[in-house]
Amino acid sequence: MDGGRTVEFHCKDILEWTKQEFGNEIYRNSWTLEAKMDTSEGARIFSDPSNSDGWIDQQNLIQERHGEDTYVVPIVLYSDKTRVNDKGLNIYPIRAALLSVDYEKRTQCQTEMGFIPIPTFPNNISEKEKRKQRLAFLHTCIEFFLAPLKHASAFVHSWQDPNGVTRKVVPRVILWVGDNPEQCDMTLVKHKHCPICLIKKTDLNTMGEKGASRRVRDHKEIVELAEKGKHCKKLAEERAEELAVHIQECALHGFADEDFSPPYQWFTYEELHDHEQGTFLYIVNTIKDVLRSGIDGTERMLNQKMTTLNSRLIQD
Repeated sequence: MDGGRTVEFHCKDILEWTKQEFGNEIYRNSWTLEAKMDTSEGARIFSDPSNSDGWIDQQNLIQERHGEDTYVVPIVLYSDKTRVNDKGLNIYPIRAALLSVDYEKRTQCQTEMGFIPIPTFPNNISEKEKRKQRLAFLHTCIEFFLAPLKHASAFVHSWQDPNGVTRKVVPRVILWVGDNPEQCDMTLVKHKHCPICLIKKTDLNTMGEKGASRRVRDHKEIVELAEKGKHCKKLAEERAEELAVHIQECALHGFADEDFSPPYQWFTYEELHDHEQGTFLYIVNTIKDVLRSGIDGTERMLNQKMTTLNSRLIQD
């Protein structure tokens, strides 16, 4: 609903698409079934999404539940609000691909899955209320879109792979690609914060000492607490302020076994956040300095800024 009006949300069945894409013959020589760690000279490297913690952790969890011959069908979703003409017309598409497909094929074969309606609001409501309603609207659409996949994530399915071999699989969203404001909207994290860890821009110099990442169960507990009455709502608001999240049900929640999953794994497959380094904001800050410096000295500056981080990762 948009200001009391009913709007249409057009999208494809993501579960049916996933099954068809998993068995698509055009990927016969361009896909990976199983995730695994990769190393070079004793250090872990990330050369492909199949090296990612998000995929590996989900694979380990599913194989513990259903047996070692069960695999993840890893899905990546993309979304970005886009202006399409000089009159201010915007569209909000969702695209999908399988992370198990090689990068080139994955880029070529992205599929338009739907278009999120963009709500409008009357001028007599506050910006805070507009944001609240906009987030509620966004998550209502995402919940509808992901519902078949959430249900399917609790069961093992027998699907044919691109080579015609029947596999025992469980489909999961591993990554959702978007810019920082959109990542915050999707996770219901307040803007100007990392959607994964709790580091602030002002704390970048001490990021190796900062605390835990957000987890699905923490956000769910805040929402549940807020519904228990006035006193509990105040406690929920204090906790939400600590975690920099909005008190609202998140459409990304609801997958099977999610309480045991890594935090918001669909936004990054780099291991760096598992070290609670605040890497997202660290890299953003680094890139700004590099861009200001121009071409000269770029390589030197990047090497200098990343030396401490790389040393920490190798030691760990």
